[in-house]
Amino acid sequence: MSSDHDLPTNAGTPRALAADTMVDEPPDGRLPSSERSNAPDVEAKPRTLAPRTYAERYAVRRDLGAGGMGVVRLAYDTATGREVAVKEMLAEGATRRLARDRFVREAQVQAQLEHPGVVPVYDLGVTPDGQPYFTMRRVRGTTLAEALSALREGSEDAAERFPRRKLLSVIERVSETIAYAHSRGVVHRDLKPANVMLGDFGEVSVLDWGIAKLRSDSDLSDPTTGEDEPVPEYTVPGTVVGTAGYMAPEQASGQEVDARADVYSLGAMLFEAVALSPLHSGSSNERIRSTFEGVDARPSLRVDDDVPAALDAICVRATKVLPRERYEDASALLSDLRAFLDGARVSELRREVAGQHAEAARRSLAGKPSASETTRVAALRELGAAAVLDPDNPEMARMIEQLLEPEPAEGELPREVAAELEDGRRLLASRAAGRSAIAYAVALSAVPIFAWMGVRMDGVVAAFAGLLALAAIGAAVMWRTQRATGTIALASLPFAFGTVSLLSLLFAPFFVVPSLAISTSVAFMVSVRASWRMRGAINACAGLSVAIPWVLMELDVIPKGYRFTEGMIQLLPNLVELPPLPTTVLVLFTSLFVVYIPNTLVGRAVEELRRAERRRVLVSHRLRSMLPGARRAALST
Repeated sequence: MSSDHDLPTNAGTPRALAADTMVDEPPDGRLPSSERSNAPDVEAKPRTLAPRTYAERYAVRRDLGAGGMGVVRLAYDTATGREVAVKEMLAEGATRRLARDRFVREAQVQAQLEHPGVVPVYDLGVTPDGQPYFTMRRVRGTTLAEALSALREGSEDAAERFPRRKLLSVIERVSETIAYAHSRGVVHRDLKPANVMLGDFGEVSVLDWGIAKLRSDSDLSDPTTGEDEPVPEYTVPGTVVGTAGYMAPEQASGQEVDARADVYSLGAMLFEAVALSPLHSGSSNERIRSTFEGVDARPSLRVDDDVPAALDAICVRATKVLPRERYEDASALLSDLRAFLDGARVSELRREVAGQHAEAARRSLAGKPSASETTRVAALRELGAAAVLDPDNPEMARMIEQLLEPEPAEGELPREVAAELEDGRRLLASRAAGRSAIAYAVALSAVPIFAWMGVRMDGVVAAFAGLLALAAIGAAVMWRTQRATGTIALASLPFAFGTVSLLSLLFAPFFVVPSLAISTSVAFMVSVRASWRMRGAINACAGLSVAIPWVLMELDVIPKGYRFTEGMIQLLPNLVELPPLPTTVLVLFTSLFVVYIPNTLVGRAVEELRRAERRRVLVSHRLRSMLPGARRAALST
C-alpha cells in the first residue's frame, strides 16, 4: 500500500485499511445491536448447504476504510457465522484489465502466503455489480505505528504494554513473516509500522500486500498476464511505490528491487522501535533525501538508555545505502536479531533470578540494623549469587559493599577469620619484637662508655647491662618464636623499664629518663597486641620508671641525683664520673637513641598500617572491577 500521500502510487489499495480494520469494534467483539438484529440467526436449525450469491452470503454492515482502488467493509458471513473484512474493488477500477489483474494478484499472493503473520484470505469472487472482491479475517488490535506514537507521547499505559523487549519481539515476528515471504519469492515493498498489526493476544500480522512483487523464481501462481509494470492510468514507468522514510534508496529512485529492499525497511522499523523516533524525519522530500545520503543508524545515539552494541550493528547493516552491503534477505537479518534476543532473554532470566537472590538477602537483613555475622554471611552468599548472575546491578553491588565495610566486634568474628587475624597480628608483632631486640642491643653498647667515663657504682652498672641484655634476649626470643603475646610482653616490662629507672642515677629522674621511658613504651606498643589492659600496664610502668627513683631519692633511700643551687638545678653524677668528652659522647648517643628508635618503630608501624589500607582499598577496587555496578554505585553516592 502506498500510504505516503506525497509520493505517486500504482497500488490503488485502500489507504486506511491497516488502521481502519481494527476500529469501531465493541469491547466484547460482538456486532452493534442495530446490526446484530439484522444478522441471520446462526443458532437456528441447520440449513441445507448450497451455493450462495454474494448478496446471499455476505451481510455488509459498514465501511471500514477506502483507498484509491478499493473499499474495505465489515460484513457478516452467513455461511460460516463469522465477521469478515470484505475488500471490494471500486467500479471505476474494475473496468481496467490490468487493475483487475493486480487486485486479484493481491488476493492470491496474500492467500498463498500461508503463515501466521499473514492475514488469511477466505474467499475471492465478483459482486453482482461485476467488481472483484476478496474476504479475509477481521483484524483487531493496534498498529505498531499507533503504539510507537503513544510511546513518544509518554503514555504510561503504552509504556507498560509495549516495553522495548516487546517491541523487539514484534520486529522479530515481522522478520519471520517477511523471511517466509522471501522464501516464496515475494517482496512486500511497503513495510512500515502502520502495516504491522499487534493483536490483543500476542498476534503480529503484516498487512497490505497490495504492491508486493513476485520474483521470477517465485513458486506462487501469478494471475496477471502482463509485465509487472503499472499502466498509465495509475502511474508511469519509474514511478516510486512505497513509503518515504522506510523504503530503500533503490526503491525510492524507481529501480528494480529485491529482498534487500525489505531488509532496509525492517532495519528502519527496528531502529524506530529502539529509538522511538523515525530513522528519517521531516517532509517526504526530506526523508527521501536523507535516505539517499544515508544517516548514522545507531539507536544508541538517539536515546539515553544503554543500547547494546549488537543491536546498533544490526540496524546499521540493515540500512546501508548500497544493497550489497545489507543482509541478503530477511532470514539473514532474523538470524542476527534472534541471536541477540536469545542472549537478551537469557540475560533477563539471569536478572530475574538475581533479583530473587537479592530479595532473599533483603529479607534476611530486614529489621536487623546490626546483623550478626551469621546473618551477614548468609546475606553475602545470596548477594554473591545475584552478582554472578547480574554483575552490572549497582544496587546489589552497594549492598555487598555495605555488608563488607562495617567492622564487627571481636567476639562476632567467625572462628576461621579470628584465627587468620590472630596469625597476621602475631607475625607483625614478632617483626616488631625483632626490631626491639636490635634497639636493646644498641642501648647495651652504651655500657663501654660508662667504663670510659669512670664507674662509681659497679653493681648498678652491672645490673643495667644485665637488664638490657635480658630485654634484648627476650625480644629476640619473641621474634624467633613468633610468640610476641601479651603474657610474654607483660613479663618483660619490669626488665625494660627497670633499665630506664637505673639511668636516674646518671641523669636524675627528670632528664633523659622520661624520653627513654617514652621510647620503651612505643617499642612495646608496636611490638605486641596492645589491648587496653596492656596499654594501661605499659603506661603505668613508664610512669613508675620516672616516679619510683624520684620517691626513693626524696626518702634518701638512694643518693639524690639533683639539687637546686642559686636558681639552677645541678645533676649529681652518682653512677659514673662526668668527664667532658665521654659525657658528651654519652649524651649524644642517648639523644640519638631517643630520637631514632621511636621514629623507626613508629614509622614501621605506620608503614604496616599503610600496607593494610592499601590492601583494603585494593580489595575494594577489585570488588568494583568484578561488579561493574559497584563503580556506578560509588559514583552515585
